[in-house]
Amino acid sequence: MTRLSGERGLVGKAIVFMLLVVVLLGVAAIDTLSVVFTKTQLSDLAEQAAKDAADNFQHSRNQERAAQVATHTISAEDPDAKLAKFGVNFKSGVVTLTVRKVASTIAFKYFDELKRFTVARVTVATGPPKL
Repeated sequence: MTRLSGERGLVGKAIVFMLLVVVLLGVAAIDTLSVVFTKTQLSDLAEQAAKDAADNFQHSRNQERAAQVATHTISAEDPDAKLAKFGVNFKSGVVTLTVRKVASTIAFKYFDELKRFTVARVTVATGPPKL
């Protein structure tokens, strides 16, 4: 047995290993971008829902109706997003709400250590519009 025959297939194994590493890094990058995109999208949605609810509360002075308006705004824009918390300061008319959504990921959802990163939560506080 010669020295070279013992190294047969080493290059092939190295290529397979490198491809596996590239694929794993690619999946991790895609999942990370998915979580970031979900959080950004959710932030815009929460702002709009809070503005709509604050506007409604300013006219109706009804917290339950304002929460319904926020829920409607959220579900109309993104059916997967949910209103997690809602509150109104009756004196100032400031609406505080939290919106929650689970990001769509390829691999993060299968690992308990990473699963918590797939849940995006955004809390915003918005007052009534100034005229």
